[in-house]
Amino acid sequence: MDAPQVLRMQIKIHAPLDAVYNALTTADALQTWLAESAEVDLANNRFTFWGKYTPGNPSADSGHMALLEYKKNRQLKFRWNVGGQETTVDFKFRSRDANTTMLTLIHERGGMLHHREDTFTYEDYWFIHLENLRRYLDGKPSDARVDFSQPMLGNIRHLLDSSATP
Repeated sequence: MDAPQVLRMQIKIHAPLDAVYNALTTADALQTWLAESAEVDLANNRFTFWGKYTPGNPSADSGHMALLEYKKNRQLKFRWNVGGQETTVDFKFRSRDANTTMLTLIHERGGMLHHREDTFTYEDYWFIHLENLRRYLDGKPSDARVDFSQPMLGNIRHLLDSSATP
């Protein structure tokens, strides 16, 4: 068996902790920056998103997610089956001040991704969507999403500009 693979990303968002948590736990918000469709009912352990902007283009009844844990304004953790590969996604929230939240994403898979490896990476997927989340909370358009219902063509390139000295 392959060793677990862990992707860890962190993003600083200029929004209060409540706003960031609500953007991740409200179906209407998720449909704006992350998924085509979503259903959230934390009290009944329901957290799922699906559709063409989700890898594998799953349907609502495909049973691809299971809520594992949530703590208001602190954590949201769920199991996500992507094309037969079990993964775990864990969002951790930390307030830096009244208007700044640090959001940490930990996405773990039990082994190397063998399916669709040539089509997308989780790093690309979350890079795009965490930036969408930041833009959504800034009141800007957050519509940069990949349509997984269509064949993948071309390449995605990441560019990073820094004002720091070499």
